[in-house]
Amino acid sequence: MLPKLNRLASSIEISRVYKRGRRAKSANLSLFYFFSGQKIPSRFAFVVSKKQISRIVDRNRLKRILRSGVAGFRSRISPGYSVIVQGQPNMRRLESKKLVEELEDLLKKARIL
Repeated sequence: MLPKLNRLASSIEISRVYKRGRRAKSANLSLFYFFSGQKIPSRFAFVVSKKQISRIVDRNRLKRILRSGVAGFRSRISPGYSVIVQGQPNMRRLESKKLVEELEDLLKKARIL
């Protein structure tokens, strides 16, 4: 579980990331990010759509894997970012280790890590 400081929870902040932010994409994940320029810790939200993965158990499992991946390299993440990690339909078939590696590659591609 991420600390409250690192969670992006406000719907206003989330819509700002979608509207003003940039996007990086891989085969199984999409990353929306917005740099605020402030020296606050980076904040994250995780989205796995019901249309893509119908079972709640699977959606929650994937979000837990992604959260633990971000928590694992939280100390290396640049401050001031608001990030939304959005899952794609075929991510359900991936092993957790591969999913975390793909997330790390996306964060590096976006220069957040």
